[in-house]
Formats: sequence, C-alpha cells, structure tokens
Amino acid sequence: MDQDVNTLISKLKVVNPNNPDSQWDACIRLGDIAGAANDKEVVDVLIEALGPQNFALTRAHAAEALGKLGVKQASEKLKVSLKDPYRLVRSYSARALGKLKDVDAVQALRYSYENDEFFGVRAEAAEALGEICSDNVESEECKEALKTLAMQILVKKQEEENRTKEDPSQKKREKSEATKAYNKISKVLNEADESIDSVIAELKELSKNKDISEEELQKRLDDITEKSKRTKNGVSTTRIMMGFI
Repeated sequence: MDQDVNTLISKLKVVNPNNPDSQWDACIRLGDIAGAANDKEVVDVLIEALGPQNFALTRAHAAEALGKLGVKQASEKLKVSLKDPYRLVRSYSARALGKLKDVDAVQALRYSYENDEFFGVRAEAAEALGEICSDNVESEECKEALKTLAMQILVKKQEEENRTKEDPSQKKREKSEATKAYNKISKVLNEADESIDSVIAELKELSKNKDISEEELQKRLDDITEKSKRTKNGVSTTRIMMGFI
C-alpha cells in the first residue's frame, strides 16, 4: 500500500479534539485517490468514519468520499446517515447514494425529500432520485418517487407564482428551484412528438389550477401516467417527469 495512503488511514482512525481538521482532510484526500475503492482498508475506514464517534465534518466528508469512489457496499450505512443530526452529513449522504445508483435507497431518499427540515438535504435527495431513477424508470419505487416529486414541484411552482403576484418586485430577484425545474420541461416539449406534447400540456394545466386538491391532483397524475403508457416509442410520464428534477 502507498505510504501516503497509510498515513491518511492512520489520521482518519484518530479522533483528535486538538486537530479535528486532520480527520476530514484525510477523507477528502482518500476520496480523490484513483483506485482507492479497490483497497479494502480504505473502504472500511471510510465507512467506519460515518459513525457517531467522529466529528460532524468527518462524517460528512466520509460520505462524500464514498460516493466519489463508488463504494456500493456503503449504501446501507449511507442510508442510516440520512438521519444524522448534522445537516451537511445528510446532504452528502444523499448525494453519495445518488452516485451509487442503488434502487434500494429510493424509499430512504424519498423520505428525506419529503420530510427533511433543511432545503439543502431535500435538494440533494431530489437530485439523487433523478440519478438513480434515470436508469430505473420502470421500477415501481422510481415511478412512485418521481410522481411524488412532480406533484410537489407543481405545488411549489404555484406557490412561487402567487408570491410574485403579491409582490412583483420578487419576480426578478426570486427564481426558485421549482421554477428552474419546471422550465426544463420546455426542452422535452421541443423534442417530443405530439402525443407527448399533450401529456406535458396536461401537466402545465395542472400547475395553473389553484383550487385543485392534493387528492384530485394525485388522481389526475395517475390518469396521465396511464395515458402516457400508450405514447409513441413507449415514452412514459415517469420519463417526462424527469424533466422536473
């Protein structure tokens, strides 16, 4: 094993209150080493670094490193880290799970997206769901997760539009993640065939309806999903909804 790698592993194993930076710096540097994912000792020490005995930044950068290295065996521990008390750990764990593209993490990420109090974690969870489900659009977990994402983004976009109507000065200053995500659908619209256009048009109409209940919105999205199964080339609404992420 490379002497530098040995040194970094040694630093990561020591919880030193007088020099906490050495631990998380070791995580970052190990994550940048090509081929480190093939080194069992590196993998083991990074997974161990997710534990509560370590500093918050150490846990966060350990999650980041495991994602960069593509350590799939870290998935279970990273799912646990989605509930870490420190928000940066939760954010980096969500990002790492997206890089690992583990379908088994969809439910945990969906929970984080729907429930985490910190917007940064929710954003990373949404991005991770997009990463995972772009390759697994036919899995039931991804279909349900993406449908939830699309529905919530529609609601958020409507809330933003209402705010800008109440205070027009906000229009230039504020461009939320919901609007940015929604605008991506125009790219799909420009490239899609007429049958997909009609599905997207229905999604647009849903977003304009201020009075629609969550139950009715869910029913309408289910109807659109069924209709989209008959579109040309087998393109599904789940795929279209990826434009929202």
